[in-house]
Amino acid sequence: MGGFLISIDGIDGSGKTTQAKLLYDYLSQTRSDALLLVAPGDRPIGRFIHQLGRSGLIRGLNHSVASLLWAADIAELVSARLNPAMAADKTIIADRYFYSNIAYAAAMNVDYNWITHVYEFAREPDLSILLDAAEEIAIGRIQNRNKPTSCHERDIRFLANLRKHFLRLSTERDIVIVNSNGSITETQQEIRKVVAFRLKLLQLCPADAS
Repeated sequence: MGGFLISIDGIDGSGKTTQAKLLYDYLSQTRSDALLLVAPGDRPIGRFIHQLGRSGLIRGLNHSVASLLWAADIAELVSARLNPAMAADKTIIADRYFYSNIAYAAAMNVDYNWITHVYEFAREPDLSILLDAAEEIAIGRIQNRNKPTSCHERDIRFLANLRKHFLRLSTERDIVIVNSNGSITETQQEIRKVVAFRLKLLQLCPADAS
């Protein structure tokens, strides 16, 4: 079948990390080629971004500069992990991908056309899932987390603006919207339906078919 990239994006509190991990666990039961990637992750640039976030220094960065840092993390992810995995015909689940970075940059008033051009190097996902949660529900989930949160995560107006940019992206790209206002189980069931349909379609109509 070849490599297959599934990206899971959405605003903070939409359930990206939980749902990506559940999908990975589910696919791993039947597919030995499943791989879970996280952005920003444990690569050098990703670790640097996490350090900036924990220290609070990232708040002092120009938003365009911060956006380029996130783009550098994606570039490192693509070259070091994603491209080799695709070449090895793996099924990859990405907990956040560059669609998230575009939406976040736009929500911070970075020029939309500029930031979309920045990511021209990145491979488009074979299946992009947008977890769409109302900002009121998302912020409630964030407040129930037992870990520190960023100023953006605590700002319902920012989350509403961010959601708007994600929905804009969904009209411009091949993105499947999954309502994630419900329970974890309900959302995961909907994600599995979408994934199963797309994988079945790919098997019926392989890209190299004559």
